[in-house]
Amino acid sequence: MDMAKIISQMIVLFLMILVGYVTGKAKVFTEESNKVMSRVVIYVANPALILNTVTSGQIVGTKLHTLYVIGIGTAYFILVPLLVKVIILVVPFFHTEKKIYQAMLVFTNLGFMGIPVINSIYGPSAVFYIGIFIIPFNLLVYTYGVLLISGETESKIELEKVINPVSVASILTLIIYFLGIKTPGVINETVSLLGSITTPLAMVTIGSNLALVPLKDVFLDWRMYAFAFIKMLLFPILIFFLFSIAIKDKMLLGVLVVITAMPTASNVTLLCNEYDADGTLVAKGTFIGTVVSLVTIPILAAFIL
Repeated sequence: MDMAKIISQMIVLFLMILVGYVTGKAKVFTEESNKVMSRVVIYVANPALILNTVTSGQIVGTKLHTLYVIGIGTAYFILVPLLVKVIILVVPFFHTEKKIYQAMLVFTNLGFMGIPVINSIYGPSAVFYIGIFIIPFNLLVYTYGVLLISGETESKIELEKVINPVSVASILTLIIYFLGIKTPGVINETVSLLGSITTPLAMVTIGSNLALVPLKDVFLDWRMYAFAFIKMLLFPILIFFLFSIAIKDKMLLGVLVVITAMPTASNVTLLCNEYDADGTLVAKGTFIGTVVSLVTIPILAAFIL
């Protein structure tokens, strides 16, 4: 990848986040409006952007390669929780809130932030990979994630949460692709326009949400810097070396590394709220991770990939 292009894209994303932060501080956007904008991204824009990968005809690779990507995605979401368990054992300060830190490391912001960032760096064809990865990701969140956050010994798959608009769009995208279905032009244009709002709306919403977090509490907590260093740099580098053995497709490898370097998924916060876990710790980690990612992602994308 071109370093100048990556830096330029991340600056654009940062400026959109900054707009959201400033307008959030100015009370243009409130906590309630943030929730509305988040729903628009999750339920409308992200699914449209995923569908646009097939309706626009920008998918790169053969159907055999797509099956290979599905295998890689499944392997990734099996391996990551195992690696995180080792990291948790090795790093002493994680032990006080062990299961919360595990969830924060395992569940990366694949959809809300991952889709627009991957789209900005690699283009629409890479978003197709995200659509594939979201299916096992959702299964993992609402099974293993619930076990971690709730402390329960067993968990059932919550189908109403696993089968959400993004998952449905991902499955529909694979069906359209494998069956070679030709979608009408009017559908293609509609999907394209709806998908195009994903990046600006997601970034502005992230910035507006950050405006609600007390900065003093975040920046004085030394654990957050150690967490960010591990989450945003060491862990992605580890993933790079492990998967570079089996993956020769540079874009696929790049997508895996970049999504690993994303901040913690909003799903973790939602699960903390539902099961009365420490949501403050997650909010701090997400804030620092979002800020740090603006620097670490271009570095990873340019020098490792």
